[in-house]
Amino acid sequence: MQLKTRTAAWVALSVLTLFLLGVIGFWSLDYSQRKDIEASRTAERATAAGYAISRQINSIFSDLIFFGQGAAFRELQIDPTADRGDLEQIWLQYLSERPYLQQLRYLTEEGRERIRVHRVAGQVRAVATKGLQDKSARYYFRQALQLEPGQLYLSPLDLNVENGEIERPFRPMVRFALRLASGHRLEGDGMLVLNVDANYLLRPLLDMGMAPGELLLADSSGRLLIDSSGKPYWELGHEIPNGQLSTTLFDIDSGAEPLIVKDGGDVTARVRLSVKSDPLGDQALKAVHATSMPWYVIVHGHTPFLPLQQSVLQLVWSLMLLLSLFFLCIQLLRRSFQAERALVQSRYFEKVAKERARENESMIAQLGEGVLLFDQDQRLVRGNSAAQRLLEGRVEAFDDSLVAHMALPELCRFGHLQAGPAELVMESDPPRLIQACVSHLVMDAQPHHLVVLSEHGRVDSTGRQVFQMGQMLDASEELILLLKADLTLEYINARAKELLGIRSCVEMPVNFADLGFHLDDDLRVLMSGLTHDGARTEGGGELLRAGKARSIGFVIHRLCHYQGSLHFEMRIRDITQYMEAEEYLNRLGENDLLRVMASRVQLARQFETLMAPGKRLALMVVDIDRLRMINNSLGYRAGDVAIRQFSRRLVESAPSALVARLSADSFVLVCDGNEALVFEQIEAIKANMVQPMELAGQLIKISFSTGIAYWPEHSRQFEPLLQAALVALNKIKGMRGQVSVFEPHFADTNREQLNLEEYLKRAIEEKRFELWYQPIVNAANGRIEEFEALMRLRDEGGDLISPERFIPLLEESGWIMLIEPWLLRAAASAASLLSRRVPGGCCVAVNICGQQLLDNGFIERILRILEETACEPGWISLEVTERQFLENPERVIQVLQALRELGIRVAVDDFGTGYSSLAYVKRLPVEHLKIDREFIRELPHSEPDKAIVRSVGRMCDGLGMRVIAEGVETKEQMQWLYNHRVFLYQGYLFARPAPLESWLSEEALAMVVRPLKEGRDTSSIEPQSSVS
Repeated sequence: MQLKTRTAAWVALSVLTLFLLGVIGFWSLDYSQRKDIEASRTAERATAAGYAISRQINSIFSDLIFFGQGAAFRELQIDPTADRGDLEQIWLQYLSERPYLQQLRYLTEEGRERIRVHRVAGQVRAVATKGLQDKSARYYFRQALQLEPGQLYLSPLDLNVENGEIERPFRPMVRFALRLASGHRLEGDGMLVLNVDANYLLRPLLDMGMAPGELLLADSSGRLLIDSSGKPYWELGHEIPNGQLSTTLFDIDSGAEPLIVKDGGDVTARVRLSVKSDPLGDQALKAVHATSMPWYVIVHGHTPFLPLQQSVLQLVWSLMLLLSLFFLCIQLLRRSFQAERALVQSRYFEKVAKERARENESMIAQLGEGVLLFDQDQRLVRGNSAAQRLLEGRVEAFDDSLVAHMALPELCRFGHLQAGPAELVMESDPPRLIQACVSHLVMDAQPHHLVVLSEHGRVDSTGRQVFQMGQMLDASEELILLLKADLTLEYINARAKELLGIRSCVEMPVNFADLGFHLDDDLRVLMSGLTHDGARTEGGGELLRAGKARSIGFVIHRLCHYQGSLHFEMRIRDITQYMEAEEYLNRLGENDLLRVMASRVQLARQFETLMAPGKRLALMVVDIDRLRMINNSLGYRAGDVAIRQFSRRLVESAPSALVARLSADSFVLVCDGNEALVFEQIEAIKANMVQPMELAGQLIKISFSTGIAYWPEHSRQFEPLLQAALVALNKIKGMRGQVSVFEPHFADTNREQLNLEEYLKRAIEEKRFELWYQPIVNAANGRIEEFEALMRLRDEGGDLISPERFIPLLEESGWIMLIEPWLLRAAASAASLLSRRVPGGCCVAVNICGQQLLDNGFIERILRILEETACEPGWISLEVTERQFLENPERVIQVLQALRELGIRVAVDDFGTGYSSLAYVKRLPVEHLKIDREFIRELPHSEPDKAIVRSVGRMCDGLGMRVIAEGVETKEQMQWLYNHRVFLYQGYLFARPAPLESWLSEEALAMVVRPLKEGRDTSSIEPQSSVS
């Protein structure tokens, strides 16, 4: 039968259509199956990549553990002033042997670098102190600071943003930040930051045959860290919007299960990366807490649109059916092979993972150090055989019934394990000393505690050494006390118990304050001055027992930390007999006027005989200035010599007056009340005191202050009149060489002074002082030359107290020495910051008192502060006044010369207001003389002031010094000074004192120098060399 052409065509078209529909159906089913297989394969490859990267991260974390557990590093953590040379050598050697480590730095809790070692041009180098930087503003530091101690933070070393500009690193790297927790330092332990070559993380992936760009590593926020090509994402076409540090590339699921995404022919598998390791692995695997890291491994797979075994479709419809059947068979075989291959690979990776876990567990088991892991309830989770051996005899059952505070009470406080090192003494024959270290970890989002034990040595089993040591201490004639930093008593020897009347352990006081000692100096202050183990200090005081006072002398030693606690040994000697014998010998061997001088009671009786109607008497209280400084710097014997010579000269200068001794450094004179005669009497005494006294081999000038009260105007009785003279003397306290006559309103001022003293004590304890800064400008170059640091204090209401009120009181009382460390440290920190902010650099000037200069440890303290604050010596200028270097000129000049040789600048403040001697001025190693505002205030209208300023300028020009004019407040003053070649100015015309943060902006710095640019006339400048 023959079909028609149209019918045959329709039949052929129908058959072809049915065939094509069948082919499309078969292809759709095949494509769907192939996509599922590819998704499974991609997920398996992502899992394998996760295992590989986890191993690399464990390896890097082992490096971090090595860096953080070294003895040299722990010493640097405990003591910020420790030498870091050995630690740098260890780190340099370690990095040189591991090319994948690029940079290592140790950051403090505030973000400052303490030490940095990095690889530059193939060489491993350590960065000098001046090259260390502040990383507190970096995003990775802020993120890592939020972690718990012991946790790890990863971030890409991709971009840094500095001043709005993007700085790209020279190669792709990954940054690891380990949060430290050693328990040694109150200010925090900071973190270790390690930069690792990204190719190191990807090395096992490349060995697995992954093509470039097939694998990505991203964090939980979607920021791409690296891909398997080793290129950063800014080279892969991902631009950074608006200069931000990251761009969200994927919407990542936060779950732990693999997430399969099908998009057309592409398949993306994402697996959450967790460092899952046995808690009893080696020390490098203490990173069990890292399971909290939400990092993701992303593997891309592609399913082709057409099958790989694609045949050419024939035009002949009769062959299409055969080809479709063949195609179907091929697809079935291919799918079977793919499924088998995927199963084999899955079993292989599972086997490798189990082998790695067994290796880690075997490594932990073979360690010589004991490892214990406790959960948040302080119950044992896992422990190795070494730990069981070390704790043998103390622990019976080594399972989850073991509780930390029962087995290891030495490591617990308030029932919980405390991070840090400790010691255990195991009762055995002989006893063993065990070193322990506790670390806090996070595993599966739960806190855990890791304890590492190691045998340190053995103790004498008979206890002979301990017994003999106890006998030696009890046989000592000294009182031996062992104190904690909070003054808690730990031990008292037999001699101390006998003298203090302690008959049993029940009666032994808990605190040192309960023993009845009254020391000359606060014990806490003395202890705080001992900055390192082995340091010592001395002092004296009294012991009150049974109503009698006994003189004592003591020595305090700082001991090494014992079980994480700081201790002090205090040895006390009863020196009552020595003091009495010395006093008796002095009375016998010296015939000075102090023995025959009238007492206060005798003077009162003689004063009553002089009182008569119509007669006027003057009562003067004469006080030796700065006797405390002489005692502190030259010793109390020198102070006694000064008192005896002063009393002799006083009596010689006032032969017609009644003289009595009021206190150690105060004398009372009664003479005729004629004011002219009274002041003539005072001038005569001053003239007799001009000649320096020889004290401890040095020539010292002694000055005195005088308070005067008149009878009968100020009082008709002796005691109130004496009190009035004392109030007048207190009015000029700290001013030295001044005379004050009592006025009725002085009583109110005296009460205010007492209230201020009490407030200053609280301000020192509560650290209420502030440091403000006022700029000094240079008209010669139009920039800021330096800043002067000025101390400020607010009252209870928040208002500022005048420095003229509280600073003299601080110096007179000696409290300024308690503020000195804070003052120098704050000024050095500000200098380190401002020198980089101010164009051309600058320095910070800080005032120091004479007590600081005469302190033997002053130079050592300031050098240590400069090193800790990364401040160059040339960025600090120390200012002294004339009065300070005139008291002990030779010693002061020697100290200032040593400071200048170290590169620290020195200046003389308030020049012209003291009693200057040009013989001393020419020898002073100073760079600046600051003319006091008293000589600037009335310029340019005061001829005497103009003559003084010109003279000082010419003198400084000849001595090679520069002149700073204080108190410049008008443009006329600035113009006159500029015309006479004085180019350094300080005053309200340019800026008022302000806190440090006010000077960190470019606008504020520009406002300071603006008056220099507004119409300064240079036509009348003097033709002489510059004195600026």
